[in-house]
Amino acid sequence: MDIAAHIGQLVMEHECVIIPGLGGFITDYRAAEINQLQHQILPPSRKLVFNAQINGNDGLLANFLSQRLDISYKTALLLLEVFANYCQRDLEIWEYWTKTSTTNWSFIQIMQSITMRILLD
Repeated sequence: MDIAAHIGQLVMEHECVIIPGLGGFITDYRAAEINQLQHQILPPSRKLVFNAQINGNDGLLANFLSQRLDISYKTALLLLEVFANYCQRDLEIWEYWTKTSTTNWSFIQIMQSITMRILLD
């Protein structure tokens, strides 16, 4: 079961998706731009940021998982708790590793690695 894929789907549909106990993904819409000096037209886009301080349960993700996976809301919350614990553990490992490494990792690369570890565990 790929919780990260479900989170990704919700991020495409909502401006904020909170992983209870971990943090929230927030999208910021950017309108199309015309740069007359460089003769460029930039399409509309969305910027994705992660805020660890927004970590309360708003019910969106748990309800979504409950419906998609055909499980109870309570089971979905337990599943999210396990997912958040895995992510938190791996982020702590990554934080230590990136401080002692000369390699620069993007947040997306870190989250992809965490997702792969969860799927393999």
